[in-house]
Amino acid sequence: MEDFSDYSAPELVKMLGSRFKEYRLRANMTQKEVAEMAGLSVLSVYRFENGTVTNISLSTFLLLMKAVGCINDLNDLMLSSAMWLHH
Repeated sequence: MEDFSDYSAPELVKMLGSRFKEYRLRANMTQKEVAEMAGLSVLSVYRFENGTVTNISLSTFLLLMKAVGCINDLNDLMLSSAMWLHH
């Protein structure tokens, strides 16, 4: 498991954008299709995927994950958080 603690927030956003592009391609979707489903511009999706955006809101990220059908990939994170809240 990689230690992300040494990365800056912009570096982490770039990494997420790159990973998101993999998700979109696996879903056989174009940037335009994702943008339409998420209610964003194609340019926003392009910039996120290619690392030219170094800040993205959590809400926008969640909309993108939903658009490509990968929202449940957050399951491990959500379970960990839920368990932490109950202790």
